[in-house]
Amino acid sequence: MYGWKENLDIVFLQNDCLMEYMRLKKISPTEASERFSKHNIFKYISECYDYLHLSGTEYIVKDIDSKIKRGEKFDSGY
Repeated sequence: MYGWKENLDIVFLQNDCLMEYMRLKKISPTEASERFSKHNIFKYISECYDYLHLSGTEYIVKDIDSKIKRGEKFDSGY
């Protein structure tokens, strides 16, 4: 369980990734958000934050894009 500062850091990373994904794919905020929601990407970023925040946004977005292209849906197994 994270405190408020960590939760804010997660939200910032989610936003940075969404914005970079929109730029990379040249799509609207609505389309990007729908793709992230469909594939549970926001949950992926939240639950894997400890690992992901050590990587650059560009690397994370490439990983996210490959997951979406393969049709993967994040499931933490909980």
